[in-house]
Amino acid sequence: MMGAIVSISLAQEKSVLTVGSPLLHTVEGLGVEFDPHFLTQNVPAANGTKETDWDEVILPRLRRLRPAKMRVMVLPEWYEPTNDNSSPEETNLSAFHFESPEMKGLYRLLDFAEEEGIGVTLTFWGTRSGTFLLPEQWPGWMMGPSEYDEWAENLSVCLRHLLDTKQYSCIREVTPVNEPDWSFSTNQHNQATLYAAMCHTLDARLRRDGLRERFRMSLSDNSDGGSGTHRFLKACTETLAHEADIFNSHTYIFGYETPNSRMLEWERENVRLSEKAKKRHFIGEFGSNQTVGATIQRDIDRYERGILMARIVINMLNAGASGASYWSLLDQYYSRGEAQARSNMQRLGLWRYLRQEYASDSIYQHLREDYQPRPQYYALGLLYRFIQPGSTVYPVDTHSEWVAATALRTAEGKWRYVMANPTEMEIAIRLENPQAKGRARLTTYLYAENCLPEDDSLPNASGRVRSRGGKLDITLPSRSVIVLAE
Repeated sequence: MMGAIVSISLAQEKSVLTVGSPLLHTVEGLGVEFDPHFLTQNVPAANGTKETDWDEVILPRLRRLRPAKMRVMVLPEWYEPTNDNSSPEETNLSAFHFESPEMKGLYRLLDFAEEEGIGVTLTFWGTRSGTFLLPEQWPGWMMGPSEYDEWAENLSVCLRHLLDTKQYSCIREVTPVNEPDWSFSTNQHNQATLYAAMCHTLDARLRRDGLRERFRMSLSDNSDGGSGTHRFLKACTETLAHEADIFNSHTYIFGYETPNSRMLEWERENVRLSEKAKKRHFIGEFGSNQTVGATIQRDIDRYERGILMARIVINMLNAGASGASYWSLLDQYYSRGEAQARSNMQRLGLWRYLRQEYASDSIYQHLREDYQPRPQYYALGLLYRFIQPGSTVYPVDTHSEWVAATALRTAEGKWRYVMANPTEMEIAIRLENPQAKGRARLTTYLYAENCLPEDDSLPNASGRVRSRGGKLDITLPSRSVIVLAE
């Protein structure tokens, strides 16, 4: 899939990198998880959160970051709290609550995506046990449904409403059930078998209702644990090749001790399995392996995390991924009760929540204001800006297990070079690109600990370099991420 591309030797006084063969497919873009709980669960909690924060903080930052994609949660109970009737073939629309507070919050988010041209992946998360979609009692928050025909009706009615009544064109993908490799509870059946059966039923219903061709179905959505590395995705690519338009997986297994080769190996297998089904592979969620339950990662406030996130993205793209989506945009509570009790906040955002919510945390004394950006905000901000949809990837093998690099050529023919150096070494580089003829001026952008913005603006240009005959000399600072943009 990739040619002999770029090499780097850290033992040389000046490391020579040569850009070689491109990958076959272009990048679909980078994304972020943004679940619509801020207006509906956090503002009404009376904990100091203001509705004006939506327009004054959250939306301006999203415009600044401008991710290509957003993955957005939807729960069936928001619009069908009880079964409309006993027949999934006959829909009673009067029983659907499309003006519930939760749906209004979803509309506010989709309105923004529509205005800004951001593609949305709607993830119908699952259902609660004891409801009409899952009458059985199982422990856990959200599970896969057991009533497949009712589930298919539920999704189809919602999608018809969003696509036709609300006329949202930003909805590009649909994912049914979050991380189904653990959310289908059963004592006798394989999780992948149950999930595939649900997807078959859903696909048939959407085709019957004339909706299936209006968006892509992003399937598998597996965690990197659950039923074993690659096992669930393999089962999905073998049984759902017809139903899927793209496959995606989540990853929280990579950390500061993970070499590039391990990241590349993991994603290359995902890509290989997806290609056997003639589909592409996307990273639906990613973060670090410093997990404490599902809501905290121990390194979330570290400067070095920004470099790790860049290394993960670079390696995923070099391995053939069509893109990656970070979990998640901002710290927030997922329910009003949790916000009022100050319990179980989702603390994996690019920026924090209200300063007072961290009073018991050691980070509190270092916080200056509400919604203060974390260091990784600036690193991922550079990637969102310069890894653009439609770009072609030219993988960079640095011959280092830690320094990661890639080259991209935009649809307009402009070159971008992205490099992440987590080491303590400053590296002098001679970059040679035989495919970039003549002279060019490239602007450099730097993520470095001593020069991060003090506000929520993204890093400005830190310098310019000239390329002559496709060759240029640069220095890659220690513990940094650097972008060179033609």
